[in-house]
Amino acid sequence: MPRPRARALARGARDLSQARCLARGRADGAGRSARRRDRLPVPAAAGVSRQAQRARAPRDHGGARRRAARRAARRPGRAHVGERLRPVPAVRRRPALDLVLYLRGKLNTGLSRALNAARRGPRVTPPPLEEVIQGGRTPLALSRLLEGRSNRERQAAVARYLGEHRIPFALQAFGSPVCENFSVDVGSGERVLVLVAHHDAVPGSPGANDNAAAVGILLNLLERLSVSPPTRLRVRFLFTAEEERGYLGARYYARAANLEELAGVLSLELCGIGDSVAIWDAAEETPFLARVRSALEGIGLVRDATYHVVGRIPLFGSDHRAFAPEGVPAYGFTLVPSREAEALRQFVFSPMRSAFRHLIHRPVPFDTYHTARDAGATLEPAALALALRALEAIIAEVT
Repeated sequence: MPRPRARALARGARDLSQARCLARGRADGAGRSARRRDRLPVPAAAGVSRQAQRARAPRDHGGARRRAARRAARRPGRAHVGERLRPVPAVRRRPALDLVLYLRGKLNTGLSRALNAARRGPRVTPPPLEEVIQGGRTPLALSRLLEGRSNRERQAAVARYLGEHRIPFALQAFGSPVCENFSVDVGSGERVLVLVAHHDAVPGSPGANDNAAAVGILLNLLERLSVSPPTRLRVRFLFTAEEERGYLGARYYARAANLEELAGVLSLELCGIGDSVAIWDAAEETPFLARVRSALEGIGLVRDATYHVVGRIPLFGSDHRAFAPEGVPAYGFTLVPSREAEALRQFVFSPMRSAFRHLIHRPVPFDTYHTARDAGATLEPAALALALRALEAIIAEVT
């Protein structure tokens, strides 16, 4: 996105803070020709206006910015800056749960920081951001967008990738320092399928499998799906902040969203290692879960062999838990090695083993989880490809 246009859209609109994000680390590519940039055919104006409606904003919310976005979308070689969402007042707060998640998030990040400082592994030096953005578009290649970067850099990298490739997105900022969720809608229809991947990592971890791999999968899927968008379903790609601190980004998003339109939510977590799909926190049968099962079996996966559906896991969690308490069918989506199935079952369903996971032998993929060894070299291209194929099948089944 040319710099002058970003400034023009951001001028006088303090809530268009992705202009700031897109500018971070931008010097390397400031003079690059627009012809070298790729575009995705995602309808710009419609995506922004629907997000503003779902945020239940005032009627005149963002009118001038939407008109500017439409003008930008009609001009070849131009992209508009996404609109920041203004959430409605939190009407679904659960103080006790919020406190528990806050304390658990503080413990999670604090313990990871201390242990990773004591057990330093080889330092992961991330490649230049420009090289990744203009490089390969496979899920594995796109995971390098985040690996080894600080959380602030990871957040800015997602915003810059979306901007560089002219993908209209909505932004929701919260907290101090500012944390940002990004969302992109593809398709049309009344129902919405939400696919979530958090872009943050725990301190001291390169965060490749947790959770750069999932972000890479969704960015690749976003591009593939935009070629032929579904006509009876909107697929919302949601990239959240602060999952490691008690799903803060997802919880903030859910409180401002129209949950009634959601057909289901899948939160991608640990998707870079393994040869079988695990759908977890699936304590009750729902129509959405039945469609997920049907989709996985439709691509040849076998229950309890190459795909698993398991109940609520005691201590581990992910962003789907921000939606589930409100009655939305929401589950975790993970890749695991088949050979480790029994060891994983004993590990994740034992609160004591999970609580002291840093002190005991852990099965793959938890052997690198939240550690300095969670590097891109451990990711398996076949695992990312399987996750991508499964998600495409689920979208087709839900449509």
